[in-house]
Amino acid sequence: MRRDTVRQSVLAEASDLIHSDRNAAYGPPMVNFQRIADIWNVLLGEQLTEPITTRQVADLMIATKLARGVEQPRRDNYVDMAGYAACAQECVEEDTDRGLERQYAEAMATGGQIVLNEPYYEDDES
Repeated sequence: MRRDTVRQSVLAEASDLIHSDRNAAYGPPMVNFQRIADIWNVLLGEQLTEPITTRQVADLMIATKLARGVEQPRRDNYVDMAGYAACAQECVEEDTDRGLERQYAEAMATGGQIVLNEPYYEDDES
């Protein structure tokens, strides 16, 4: 199989999974990842300095797949990592949207200005 065909098939399979089977089984990624984050936050409790976010759930699921691949590389792990990466970006964008909505609401409530060119995340890696 040609390299570009392999890449295309892995990404197509990941797309199929995140848009059909898994959505039907577990709900939308943001909802499911928030459930996971809530459970992990309860389990880890005071050991955390900040609550786990939906994006961190996606990142940690990728790390789980990486750890599994150390034992034996499998296509399934790479397909799942591609899907989790897409979901992680969705989490970032939804968190950013909610952050902008919150900034707007706060500005409207206080009569302040909205500054859209400041990064939402303090630890912005861009």
